[in-house]
Amino acid sequence: MTDRHGTISNAFLKFSDLSLTLASLGLVIVHWYSPAENIGFLFSYLSERVKVGNAILGFMLILFWHAAFVAQGLYVSHRLSPMTEEIKEVARGVLVTALTLLVAAQFGKWPTINVATVASFAALSFILISTMRLALRSNLRRLRERGHNVKSLLIVGGGARAQGLASVISKRQDLGYTLLGFVDNDLSFAEAELSGASWLGRVDDLPRIVAHEVIDEVAIALPIKSHYSQIESAVALLEEQGITTHVLSDLFPQKLARSQPIDLGGMPIVSLHSTPVFSWRTEAKRIFDLVVALIMLVLCSPIFLLTAIAIKLDSPGPVFHRRRVLGIGGKEFDAFKFRTMVVNGDEVLAHHQQAGD
Repeated sequence: MTDRHGTISNAFLKFSDLSLTLASLGLVIVHWYSPAENIGFLFSYLSERVKVGNAILGFMLILFWHAAFVAQGLYVSHRLSPMTEEIKEVARGVLVTALTLLVAAQFGKWPTINVATVASFAALSFILISTMRLALRSNLRRLRERGHNVKSLLIVGGGARAQGLASVISKRQDLGYTLLGFVDNDLSFAEAELSGASWLGRVDDLPRIVAHEVIDEVAIALPIKSHYSQIESAVALLEEQGITTHVLSDLFPQKLARSQPIDLGGMPIVSLHSTPVFSWRTEAKRIFDLVVALIMLVLCSPIFLLTAIAIKLDSPGPVFHRRRVLGIGGKEFDAFKFRTMVVNGDEVLAHHQQAGD
């Protein structure tokens, strides 16, 4: 599932990475080719290089940079992974951007882009992006310690592995998890707790629990050998619901989810993400959806205006009706539509339903 805060964070990271990459390139060019005695070089250079072909090539280069960062997993949640892993992803992404810049310079015949400037560009962009992500991670950890940006976690299993994970989660407030509870087929756990989290039912009760509880992530802490079929069924259910799943053991085949190994304080964890991978396809679809939606809003605006006028003339009250509805994972959101009922329509409907009972 995709939550609003995660979407905003990803959008900020994408904008930040590309902005810092472009800023690094600009600073390197100014440093190498714009000495203090020739301060007008930058403006004259830009006036000469701004051509249609170069503009198209530059735009394609930026898209390729974005795809390179996406391919390295820079926009997947790093909540449980160490900073060193994120730094490695940044280094690989910067290396790809540097190589593509060098190739693009050959097609565009850009005299200022050579091995020296590309090396400087790679070093500077790596430093800036890594520093930004380090600052963001530090800030997020402080926010989570204060109770913000917290995700609900359900643990499957109640044994020693589950107890160890629950202990780590409860002590590491900076990870930003709140333990919702745990499930286990062993009824002896019915009266037990995992670091304050209570037993919610058997593993077979997962469909009911997922349907009625707001669950952001699930950690499976059952032994693979003795609970393989139960774990496989749980993973299949969680894949369908788009819930990020962490497996505290060795892997088994999964159809939809992508695995991501994580080391949490010496405890090996494998996370399975069944939400779509950020790529040029998903980004293109997102842009297409927004553009088409904007075009349709503009084309239909006369109809919307006439509808709003008709509603105001027909009866007093607001033009739009707002209602809280349930979305993915049982999370509520506000839905708006043109009002086609009396102002107190919800109350009237509830009254008739009660009378019918």
